[in-house]
Amino acid sequence: MAIYGYVRKGFPMNESTQLAHILTYNCDELFIEGALIQEETEWSLLVDKLVEEDTLVVMSLKAFGKNLAQLSEVVAQLRELRIRLISIEDQLDTHVDTSFYETLGLVATTVSECKSVRIRQQIRLAREIGKNIGRPTLDEETIKQIGSLYHDQKWSMRRIATECDVSLGSVYKYIHQFDPETVSV
Repeated sequence: MAIYGYVRKGFPMNESTQLAHILTYNCDELFIEGALIQEETEWSLLVDKLVEEDTLVVMSLKAFGKNLAQLSEVVAQLRELRIRLISIEDQLDTHVDTSFYETLGLVATTVSECKSVRIRQQIRLAREIGKNIGRPTLDEETIKQIGSLYHDQKWSMRRIATECDVSLGSVYKYIHQFDPETVSV
């Protein structure tokens, strides 16, 4: 059962302050991540080292640099390995607060479901007031032009997409309406 410390430079505070607090937990090894949130080299190395019942100490959950859904995935990974997570600033210790993993999962699921409902409602309301949702439909003339350029003039689908100002997917879709044979890009 090893104790690991994870520090992100300058986030949520400077690394010397984070180190001073984290080192009080007698960490066996420290992983110090760069300041860029998208950097996760050290995190990947740490995850590869973690084994069941290890301890992970962070200054704050902010050190992970994740949104709620992403943080929930990280925490689920830690839960699966039965990792003890200590977040000093957040006053969190999963050995004391045993419901943390479940609570975070519930909150993340609830937020995700509410977001989905809100999006569906917004789409429905937009349709009710007459807004077109999704790809615009092509007029018959453009559809015929696509078929003609492909089958009669033997243009490539990419050239047709550029010439007709449509997506490559639309070209593919409409050339099959004229001739459902296999088509090369």
